[in-house]
Amino acid sequence: FPSHDIAIWSSIGISVLTACALTLPVYILKVIGGGDVKLFIAVSPLLSTSGVVSSFLAALVWGANPHIRQSI
Repeated sequence: FPSHDIAIWSSIGISVLTACALTLPVYILKVIGGGDVKLFIAVSPLLSTSGVVSSFLAALVWGANPHIRQSI
């Protein structure tokens, strides 16, 4: 493999591992469901590591506030 391919694959792997590390403990605590975990892990290769963290935090805030969901 050329070196840029290895960098791309390692970036994807780090994003997926970050998504797993963030979502699985929250799933074990039954804060989010299994479908949310699967969707988040499936989308994580498309995001950077910081994008994974910020989307996870935004999703938790969005899901925790019922007034935001009712206003849309």
